[in-house]
Amino acid sequence: MPEDDENTEIWSDGTPEVPVAPPAAAPRPGLPPRTASRLGPPIWLIAGGAVVVLLIVGAAIWRFMPAPNAAHVAVADSSTPIAPDQETDPLWKKCESTDPDTMIAGCAAIIAANTETPQNLATAHINRGFAYRDKNQDNLALPDFNEAIRLDPNNAAGYEGRGNVDIDTGNIDQASADFGTEIRLVPDASGGYKGRADVDAHKSDWPAALADNNRALQLEPTYEEALEGRGGVYVVMQQWDLAIADFTAALKTAPNSEPANAGLGAALAHKGQYAQAIPYLNQALALNGKDAVAAGAFYNRAVAKLFTGDLQGAVADESSAKQLNPNVPDLPAAPSG
Repeated sequence: MPEDDENTEIWSDGTPEVPVAPPAAAPRPGLPPRTASRLGPPIWLIAGGAVVVLLIVGAAIWRFMPAPNAAHVAVADSSTPIAPDQETDPLWKKCESTDPDTMIAGCAAIIAANTETPQNLATAHINRGFAYRDKNQDNLALPDFNEAIRLDPNNAAGYEGRGNVDIDTGNIDQASADFGTEIRLVPDASGGYKGRADVDAHKSDWPAALADNNRALQLEPTYEEALEGRGGVYVVMQQWDLAIADFTAALKTAPNSEPANAGLGAALAHKGQYAQAIPYLNQALALNGKDAVAAGAFYNRAVAKLFTGDLQGAVADESSAKQLNPNVPDLPAAPSG
């Protein structure tokens, strides 16, 4: 079954001569976005036995996730017929690739040819938009999502894509409206609830964030980013065992998730399980040592090292944390004895 996800950019090497469906062809079902909405990740900082939770809301982390679960976002009726030539069209195959550059090229050619129905053009814009998001090019993704919504206002994936960009750029009211529209169009779109949970978290409305993440997980129990989001809410609520359970579940789906490794390490450290926390914090920092999550991971690892007797390592990690985020607190006093 085809997918729906991304948009913007035009090939200008001439109009490609490829088979395309006639204008009367049924719209292609939209594919879910390659990645679900993610809040700029929470950072958990441990100061001694007490907890300091610093929520960073500006820097979202996005990963390209091949073979996404269709529950992530609104999709067209899967029974919608697809023209046989669309199934084999090389440009559509590119436009529905799992590689963002391939996807951008294929979708751009379809958009430039301008021979598809408005619904199919909207799908090409959505796919290209998500590919741009994967490349951290929100300035190119946003026009694609806007155009997709203009072409097909009933394709909920366009609203999820734009809502994700809204979150990135701090346009929280617009994000709330976009995720609300997605949910209205497709009430069982788990990505819409996860996106709205991100909006809730930006507003520090933790009960609402918990409820929306819960709803996303009812619809899709293995939804990695909703597990991470709910785990972060549990950290804020200092419900460490529940946070540990969610981050552990997320790692079963995505062992290389930076936020899940960082979150699990932080939650374990909050419980005083410093030695158990360090391997997860090591993994988070091996994946990416230069972003908002890394600042928290460095600091959490510094505290864990401090309380396991590695004072030199603790000081080095504290320094790294402060280079990424000058607002992290100083290390607590080293334990005596």
